[in-house]
Amino acid sequence: MSKTYLGVDIGGTAVKLGLVDENGRVLRRAERSVSFDGYKTPILDTVQTAIREFLTADAPRLEGIAVSATGQIDSRRGVVAGTCGNFPGWIGVDIKGTLERAFGLPVTVANDANCMLLGEVWAGAAKGYTDVIGVTLGTGVGGGILTGGRLLEGARGLGGELGHFRLHALDGVACTCGAIGWSAPRRPGWTRPTGVRFLRLPPQATHARWPC
Repeated sequence: MSKTYLGVDIGGTAVKLGLVDENGRVLRRAERSVSFDGYKTPILDTVQTAIREFLTADAPRLEGIAVSATGQIDSRRGVVAGTCGNFPGWIGVDIKGTLERAFGLPVTVANDANCMLLGEVWAGAAKGYTDVIGVTLGTGVGGGILTGGRLLEGARGLGGELGHFRLHALDGVACTCGAIGWSAPRRPGWTRPTGVRFLRLPPQATHARWPC
């Protein structure tokens, strides 16, 4: 019998849950808002409630919990290291420790855009590629970078954050974090695209010299 895992995707609008086997097949799924009361209820409290309701008595035996989470995630510790100012009380939340204590299972936590990229490389549109850039458009903008078959994470798992770096510090658009000039300021009412698309460059493009 194949192993089954609980996948938890924590976004700025909703938490999505899925039972997934080791071949990537989704066995069951559910979704719940995390912003239903304007974040008065801590996001991780909502997540734990959703998990308990999702894991009914007939749920299969789980090998672990995999969490993709919005924000800048210290993947080695499973802790939220930073956000863009959208989510009150999210910075510093110990996702890994809290869920391991609550459910008695090993928990792995990573940035949601990195998880998207790895999923597409494993079983999706980028399967078979070793150098890939993925961009997510949701409540905000995120990104992940695969180079030489390895995920670019940086010292604390924050590498490849394409959606929050300054391009126009003096005259840019204001962001909800309080600063201006970021590459992709968070905006309420962002229209979400459907599906995932990857730009596949010709082999010679991977050796091009890009201007800085």
